[in-house]
Amino acid sequence: PEPGRDTVMPLNLRQPLLMEASDDYGLRRVELVAFRVTSFGERMDPVSQGFNVGGQRAIIARPLLDLTRWGLLPGDTIRYFARAIDNSPGAQVSVTPEYVLRMPEAAELRREAEAAFEDVADRLEELAAEAERQAEANRDQAMEAQAGGLDQEQAGEAGEDFEEREDLRQALEEQQQMTAEVDSLRAEMEAMERLLEEAGQADPELRRQIEELQQMLQEMTGDELQQRMDDLQQALDQENMDAANQSLEEMAAQQEEFRDRLEEALERFERAALEQDFRATTTEAEELARQEKALADALEAEDQPELRAEQQEELARQAEALEQRMEDLQQRLDEQGESRAAEGVREAQERASEAQAQMERAASQAEQGETQQAGEQAQEAASEMEQAAREMQEAMQQMAQEQMQAQQDALMRTADDALSLARRQSELREEMRGASQEQLARMRAEQALSL
Repeated sequence: PEPGRDTVMPLNLRQPLLMEASDDYGLRRVELVAFRVTSFGERMDPVSQGFNVGGQRAIIARPLLDLTRWGLLPGDTIRYFARAIDNSPGAQVSVTPEYVLRMPEAAELRREAEAAFEDVADRLEELAAEAERQAEANRDQAMEAQAGGLDQEQAGEAGEDFEEREDLRQALEEQQQMTAEVDSLRAEMEAMERLLEEAGQADPELRRQIEELQQMLQEMTGDELQQRMDDLQQALDQENMDAANQSLEEMAAQQEEFRDRLEEALERFERAALEQDFRATTTEAEELARQEKALADALEAEDQPELRAEQQEELARQAEALEQRMEDLQQRLDEQGESRAAEGVREAQERASEAQAQMERAASQAEQGETQQAGEQAQEAASEMEQAAREMQEAMQQMAQEQMQAQQDALMRTADDALSLARRQSELREEMRGASQEQLARMRAEQALSL
């Protein structure tokens, strides 16, 4: 059957398939068999759908594996295979390999996004340092070229300076490499967006964030820097060294702005990685609470006690790992100056720690055959973990509100600064009327500095 490979199932849980079968004797029946494996590793009863072929030697079928009513949970997988029965007296059976459809997990994709954002941030930091180095080197090179040109004029020397031309060409190539690196980063963001689409993920917040970061990278180099690069290339092609050195000096100024934009993008990507860490950790707490609740119900039903004890031990290990991720997140928030959000995560971590201890007690009781007591303990653990997830949500919302307020305050400060500048400019124009030449010169200098 096609797709014929392990993959992530669509968000609508309806997987279209393509089946081809053929046999020299003819085909009697073709079937598609699927079964669910829970996140705890339990294999549920298989479900088959098929049809009689009536002796045809070859068929192509396009069944739809509809999983909408299967009650799937995060972490569950669907395994499926096709089998064909031929028309021979012995009714021989042929079976395809088994393939896996995996439930898309929001936390998993957010962790991937977090890692991608952090990787981009690291590379942006390197680019910013390189842009600063190049801008300084190019300014120095342009000044040396101007001084060298004056010396050559005084000495009456003529001809091309091959070494100077090669230095200019190298400066241009280095900037072109940095521009290409930014283009590569943007392509990676586009690839991530396609990955989300293929996985059937419709997380609007993550998609919005990726689109904004893509746009920022798109605008990174800027038209002015590209124009200076084109001017320098043209001057080199025409062997016009005076124009080339002038273009280099102008490109150095644009490289400083390029560095500033890189640093701004670095902050945005670091922030995006932090937000994805926050969302992923919150989602993991929510999912763990749901799994613990399902296990608590199974324990109280005294269903397969030995298996439930093993499952409880596994959830306790997951809770311990979640505690560590909460601690790491709290440290990152403190480093970013998000003290209130960090305090909220700390409180959630305390809840998660209590839940983890209750899970361990439930596992011990289940091993001793005390399934009812284990079920009650597991219910308490689920409640604690649910509360931890709620506290994470509240802390995340608080951080988002504070960020929005900070952005509004920054906009207000910018507007106030613009208004103050306009007022001062107007005052200077009034003062210029009737002023002496010396006063006018001073006022024009003040006016220029205020711009």
